[in-house]
Parts: sequence; structure tokens; C-alpha cells
Amino acid sequence: MKKTLLLTAALFVATCTAFAQYTINGTIGATETIAVPDLTGITTTSTGSTNWTTGNPSFYQLRDLDNATTLNGFMEYQLQTSSGSVEATIKFDYKIAKGNSGKLNITIDGVTETVTLTAIEASNAFSAFLEYTFSQTVTISTTPITVKFEFENIIQDQAPDRTAVRAYTVYVTPTATLSTNNIDVQATNITAYPNPVTNSFQINSNKNIESVKLYNITGRLLKTFNEEASYDISDLATGVYVANVKTASGSKAIRIVKK
Repeated sequence: MKKTLLLTAALFVATCTAFAQYTINGTIGATETIAVPDLTGITTTSTGSTNWTTGNPSFYQLRDLDNATTLNGFMEYQLQTSSGSVEATIKFDYKIAKGNSGKLNITIDGVTETVTLTAIEASNAFSAFLEYTFSQTVTISTTPITVKFEFENIIQDQAPDRTAVRAYTVYVTPTATLSTNNIDVQATNITAYPNPVTNSFQINSNKNIESVKLYNITGRLLKTFNEEASYDISDLATGVYVANVKTASGSKAIRIVKK
């Protein structure tokens, strides 16, 4: 339960009050790498005697002050395009002290996903880079969307005397361009089934399909299909993919889970 982050503002230490608005390039298939400290104007909030620091140009760090045993804090920033709209996957790099445990909550445009963080060993040293890819594709347009990166109830656990976490990098990979016609496409019943899929999937659409392009979560194009009765991905590894379905009315990105 997010108990400390929803209490009165008197408990918070805020280092900034305005959202950072970062404009992505929006090039389809090209991953944009954003170091968290480059998000000028980022909003950070923490509780108790803890605080976010930016002593190193490659990360933001939240760590214990006065031997605090529990960390709670989040950062917020906004992503937008300079023009048009794209579907994109977003991945995050972070580290945690090896002996610490707790939760990481990531909220994008009002949708929250939670990662459970477990202690690796009884050590104050930091872990290797940990990665999390948001499971849903995200629509980014000229209207900014808010990204909230929250560490919740991080405790020392097996660490001798340190409670600390770091946020490093945000990777944004546009996978499809959305035109004004996409409103009509999304209103139709364009679906993929079965999903999750074992070997192949079909696409149900009341519009003729011009092409189907399949991307991995980093934005790499893996397969291109014409309209077919079924789309074979039996040779691909288990994981999450994005199918960009193009019709005469526009394009729609569909999340495909290969099991």
C-alpha cells in the first residue's frame, strides 16, 4: 500500500515543483536513450530524512540519511513529441543496494505496473543494472504524458548499514506512427488471437490489411507480412512483441505475447 506517498505534503521533501517535459525524436524503430539527470526540471519527492541527489551525472540516487531504515520516494517527468503521435515501448535502467528489498512502481499515463525487489546478498554494494520494460505500448503525442518512477518501502533487509536506490536511464523506442485516421481504425474491432500465442496468430479486422510489421520491445523490426490467414512466429523466443497493423485507414499497434 502506498502509505507514505499519499500523506500530507508536510511529510515530503520536494526538490522541484515543475514537470520536466522531454521531447522525443519519434523516429520509428530508433531507440532514444535518455539519462535521468538530462530530464531538466524533473520533479522528485521523498519522505522522512531521505532525499534524492544527483552527485553523479549518470543517475539520480535516493539513499538513507541519518541511518534511515526505510526509503520512499518518486520522480516524475513528462514525455511528448514535437509533432504527430507514435506508439512506443519504454524501458528503464536502475540499481538497488544488493541487500535491500522493497517495490518499484512505474506509472505511465495513469497505468501502474509493480516490480518486487528482493535482496540479492548481504552486501552494501550496488547490484548490476536492473531493467524493466513497461508491458504496454504507450501513445506519445504533442500532449505530454506523465511518467512516475516510485521506490516504495525500500528496507535494509540483508544490507549491513545502507538503504539506497538509483535511477539511471530511460529508453524510448517508437514502433508505429499514428495518424488522425487511427481514431477510425481503433474504433473498429482490430484484434489478434490467440493472444498469448504459441506458434501463430490471426488478426480480425473489418478493413483490408495492407501489412503487418512485428517489432521486439527494443523497436527492432523482426518480420513483415502481407495480409495472411495466420501469422507465423514459431521461430521467435518467448516474450512481448508489437504488431503494427496497417490498413488503408491508418495503423494500429497491438501487443503480442509469445508463450
